[in-house]
Amino acid sequence: MPALAAGMTARSSWKSGLPSARSADASRERLTLCGSSTGGGEAALPRARKFCVAVVGHLLFVRSAQTSLPMPSLQDMPLETLHAHAVHTFRKGGGSRPEVVLVEAGGARAVLKDYSHADPGFRRLVGPLLVWREALALKRLAGQRGVPPLLHKFDGDAILVGHIEGQSAKQCPRGTIPPEFFERFYRLVDEMHARGVAHCDLRSEGNILVTPSGDPAFVDFVAHMGRPSWWNLPLRWAYARLCEADRVAVARLKRTHAPDALTPEELAALARDRNTPLERFARMLGKSIRNVTRLLLTRRVDKR
Repeated sequence: MPALAAGMTARSSWKSGLPSARSADASRERLTLCGSSTGGGEAALPRARKFCVAVVGHLLFVRSAQTSLPMPSLQDMPLETLHAHAVHTFRKGGGSRPEVVLVEAGGARAVLKDYSHADPGFRRLVGPLLVWREALALKRLAGQRGVPPLLHKFDGDAILVGHIEGQSAKQCPRGTIPPEFFERFYRLVDEMHARGVAHCDLRSEGNILVTPSGDPAFVDFVAHMGRPSWWNLPLRWAYARLCEADRVAVARLKRTHAPDALTPEELAALARDRNTPLERFARMLGKSIRNVTRLLLTRRVDKR
């Protein structure tokens, strides 16, 4: 009897060690799903692939619904795309004038100056020179406060510069700019000259900005002159005269908005302003060159 009981116990232990029919079927089903079962694995492989592709596709769809791809920065956009993001037009292009627009994308703002909208002759012959000149000045002044950064240069057609929030001095009613503004203005002009750039067009009040904090800023460096080499004495003399003209432009604006705050030095500079024979000749020569250029290279003579 003890031997019989031991045999029965051994047989029951051996049976309990075998997998049940239900667990075996489940195992085969899992293996078949993964394409790893010995029998019919090749037939189940396409189903497994479809299942995996469906799962991955669903996960990608959910993620794309939760997050959007980042928009390219303004300086990485092509010229046509930038025009599609224009939110304001400062100036319409045509004749010898570029189109100047404010563009915005992804919360960033910039100003696009595009000569491709000028007349064909001016665009091909003069536009690339003006784009190169302005980009050169902005590179020299990179990092200076009150000067928009150069973001991108589109060959010879356009440049993209940073946007400085503010109102042009031309739009400010007479007497609304306080005297302390001009102290900061002089310092900014001197910093620009120390970097080797004379603006040469600060007489145009549209090129001077008054920021919301009351600080000055400059735009439009097409007419600038860079500081010549030390050995070029005639051009260095001309550069010094142009730097002086920039400072006189500050005094002219101050005379419009804060005449009682003018110093004796500023009054003397204003009395000499544009009255020397050399200045009159230079002014007449510059005006003649502009008119001839517009007459030959545009369909009409621009009126300022």
